[in-house]
Amino acid sequence: MSIIERIKNFFEYIALYFKNMPGKENDVLLLEEKKEFQEEKTYENFEENSKIEKRTLISKLYLLEQQIEVLKNDFPEKYDEFLGKIRKINEKYNSTLIELKKDLTFEIDPEINSSMILEVNRLEREISKFIDNEVKFYMISNKLQTLIVKINILYNVSICHYKDSDKEKVMAQIERAKEVEQSIIQDFKGSSYILNDNQLRDRIITLLYYLDYEILKTILRNTRSKIDDIIDELTKDCEFKRFDILGAFKAYVQDEISDLEDIIYLVKDENYRQIFQKQISKMIKEVTFSDDSYMLNHDFWNSFLLLESNILEAIKECDTSKDIDDKAKIKLIDRINIEVLESDVITKAKTNAYISLMQIFSTTRNEKILLLIKLFKKLSNDVTYKEIYFLIQLFDVLEVIKSVPNSLEKYIKRYEEKYPYDTKTIEKKKNRILESKEELNKYLVVIDSNCDDIAIDLLEKLNFDFKVEGDKILLNSFYFNGLENVLDSFDEIKQDAV
Repeated sequence: MSIIERIKNFFEYIALYFKNMPGKENDVLLLEEKKEFQEEKTYENFEENSKIEKRTLISKLYLLEQQIEVLKNDFPEKYDEFLGKIRKINEKYNSTLIELKKDLTFEIDPEINSSMILEVNRLEREISKFIDNEVKFYMISNKLQTLIVKINILYNVSICHYKDSDKEKVMAQIERAKEVEQSIIQDFKGSSYILNDNQLRDRIITLLYYLDYEILKTILRNTRSKIDDIIDELTKDCEFKRFDILGAFKAYVQDEISDLEDIIYLVKDENYRQIFQKQISKMIKEVTFSDDSYMLNHDFWNSFLLLESNILEAIKECDTSKDIDDKAKIKLIDRINIEVLESDVITKAKTNAYISLMQIFSTTRNEKILLLIKLFKKLSNDVTYKEIYFLIQLFDVLEVIKSVPNSLEKYIKRYEEKYPYDTKTIEKKKNRILESKEELNKYLVVIDSNCDDIAIDLLEKLNFDFKVEGDKILLNSFYFNGLENVLDSFDEIKQDAV
């Protein structure tokens, strides 16, 4: 090709380019197309961002709502306050989404979004602070009072024990009580909120002193241990318990001697009453005019414990009524203000497990524990620890329970040793149910309220065969085969009715 032909072709190309170049009309068309494309992308971004943010915020609000469940019974006003705040944020967020969705040219306002996230985070901190402070004090105090009531029951039972085997059983329970006390002390020492509040700190120390007093008396009644050795064991590795513990014990003795004086009217024989009255008066003088070291006197304790036994025995000999055991016993000292009742500590398996699970959830925030708590609300009061152990295995929370000090673990330990199922065994059983071609038409309503996406997601992750009907969650009844009390707890729904 010649040079002239090349130049000619070049100019023809240029002319063609300018002829086909977009003009103003084409510019407008392209801008409109671009705008439509941006609107589509904006809508898609809005939808995607709103889903992500909603999942984040709603999940947080959901967990906060479940977290405050531990407050429902003991802190009803605070529970209502937090629940109101959670629902207010939820309503505000949903209404904001509706308003923003009306104008598709705008994405979620980052300032509004950030404001709500901050609001949720503030509420989360507020709830955590309340649980870590006020609730922790309540739980430590409640645990100590519960232990005191249990030891008092054990002490009264041991007054009638004369066999060495009975005394050995009592001492085994005392050893367990001392282990629980050490665990409570660690919680107490780890709470700066309680330690920095003199009133709360003194209340816990008072309860610890009184618990040690109850333990001391029970040990003295069932062994020949030396008082010095018992006190050294009780106060070791705990500096604050050494402070004036003998003075506290002396005050408790004075209170209990006065309480004995209050019940001698139940002794029908007047001669016995007069003898007991003289012994009580003499003992009150001895204790009142002695120094605190008198609490280390073995002769005093032998006389005191014998006086208790003689008075209670004399009362029971004269009165054979059904309620005599409630009258003729060493009661708790009134001024210690123990609010836990005997009926509260003589609990059934379900009650103890439910309380333990609530405490475990408040510490771990584990969602599987929360799911099990919801199921527990429908369980029969007749459910056994063995059945509870299998439920724990089924919901894969055994390791979570073992990671936190609680009163449930010791009850299920023997079943763990007897039925040592591992995760793979449980999973195989679940897979067999899911893969079974046999038509299993029995489904049980295990949760009949508060059905939510998180609970459903968890059931899917745990590989359950389940159904959802409104607010109800139904599980295949096959999971509970052999657990008669569990099966009796749930309503049955036929498959064709779901």
